[in-house]
Amino acid sequence: MPEFPALTELLPHRPPMLLLHRVLTHAAGETVCEAMFDAEFARYCCSTNAEAAVPAAFCLELIAQTMAVHDGLLRRAEGRPRATRGLLLGSRRFELHAPALPIATPLRVIARGQLNDAAVASAGLVRFDGRVESADGATLYARGDVTVLEHRPPPEPAPAVLLA
Repeated sequence: MPEFPALTELLPHRPPMLLLHRVLTHAAGETVCEAMFDAEFARYCCSTNAEAAVPAAFCLELIAQTMAVHDGLLRRAEGRPRATRGLLLGSRRFELHAPALPIATPLRVIARGQLNDAAVASAGLVRFDGRVESADGATLYARGDVTVLEHRPPPEPAPAVLLA
């Protein structure tokens, strides 16, 4: 299995909101990561009762973070700095197949880049298809597309010209 950098070298996220645990595979068009929630995280973040659970809606963020890992690995390979931030805009299609995610069970998070037209790409929008499933692929928890606005620093202002 290839060695990948620590997620903190690829993402601006830090625990407890760094939801991924490691990169499993990466190719030009797809990245697969692993996530696993423990009961402490579920109680801290999502539940006030003894029966800790993580709502399946977290799958949207899992896919978005895997998209960011994909971008970070591509940037690293090209010698560019990692992105500092992006904005999760939403999804046109997102299906949840369970009300909650299992505790202490590895999840596989897959993000596959979509071909975006030039107008979409020039606006800084990036769209991926994603899915969250059990580590063996037997159980699907969520799937859909996710759109992110890539942060781009504003252009440098033109130097002022004084007219006499």
